Amino acid sequence: MTREDDATAIATRAHELRETAEALRSVNEEDLRALVAAMTALTQDEALRQALCLSTGLSRAVLAFGLESTFETFDLPRVLAIRAQAPEFAQNRTQLAAVVLAGNVFTAGARALLVPLILGVPVLAKASSRDAVFPQALAAALPARFQPSLHVCAFPGGSEAEERALLADAEVVHVYGSDATLFALRQRAPAHALFVPHGHGLGVAYVDGFTDEDVAGLAEDVAAYDQRGCMSPMEVVVKGGAADAERFARALHTALDELDVRWPRGALSPAVATAQAQWRGVVMAAGALFEGAGHAVGLEQAKTLPRGPGARNVLVSATLGHEGAETRWRALGASLKTLGVSQACLARGDFPRTRGTAPRVCALGQMQRPAFDALADGRKAHEGLLWRSDS
Repeated sequence: MTREDDATAIATRAHELRETAEALRSVNEEDLRALVAAMTALTQDEALRQALCLSTGLSRAVLAFGLESTFETFDLPRVLAIRAQAPEFAQNRTQLAAVVLAGNVFTAGARALLVPLILGVPVLAKASSRDAVFPQALAAALPARFQPSLHVCAFPGGSEAEERALLADAEVVHVYGSDATLFALRQRAPAHALFVPHGHGLGVAYVDGFTDEDVAGLAEDVAAYDQRGCMSPMEVVVKGGAADAERFARALHTALDELDVRWPRGALSPAVATAQAQWRGVVMAAGALFEGAGHAVGLEQAKTLPRGPGARNVLVSATLGHEGAETRWRALGASLKTLGVSQACLARGDFPRTRGTAPRVCALGQMQRPAFDALADGRKAHEGLLWRSDS
């Protein structure tokens, strides 16, 4: 972290941010054009890439993918479309949003920080205790018109006084993190604030007939961010029998072999290395395992096997119909964030739909590339930022 913030400084900054709301709401198209240009330049910043290599442990190629894909739909037409939502809500806009960021995917904070600013809502944010590099770089890169309306705090998670100061003046609180983080901050959020939780989760994939493009796309979904994020596919269900699942597992293994060279996996922490070894041992004992230099594809056979621990370890299983996939995924509930589907069955609209979940459904290869204004956890980008009242 580049700076520590105490409770008094955070409370002062919250007051200052609220004072910028009126000016922020008057930004025009040229201001938004400058914002897009600034974020485009940020993705190519060599000093930032070097800092992120150190802070995240990801390879340069994977970092480049993360930066560029996160902002590939952050263009002026989309930003104007987001901004156009505000006028219909007139003055019913939040004066201050508090955002608590997680650190598993370094670019995950981009939407959480920028969408409020586009809609005229100042943001007081806390970076992850593990990695503050990207959100602080984003804040520093903002055009002058937006600079006064975003502050990214840096302090250790669990600091009660600082967390209460962070949340005290906010009308909406967006929190990204573990169940324990969500529970603790819900208790500290003021009663008047809307609390919007974004818990950790995972992605899954469904294949009913596949092409080389499907396989290559899913391999990128697995390799992106070294499978750390809540959109990362941890399990693939193949419609058909054991032979169909094995054919897909072998094809995915071959595609990941290629990515091991083009997108090298970063170093594993001791904990992840231990979890990987344990998972691979279980799969080898009760199923089949296809190992590469920086990945493994597990194949479930007669016995149900656990999902992999991330770090490019993915499980493939077979099902004779939608019911098998739905049964496997039903217990995930809100933790199921993304469902990747092979092109043929996506075109037919023929894929499992599990009650009690709201995943983003997309083609294989798009699981880690959501549009900037895509739904998150089944919610619109302006959740809690704009308010409608009957007249």
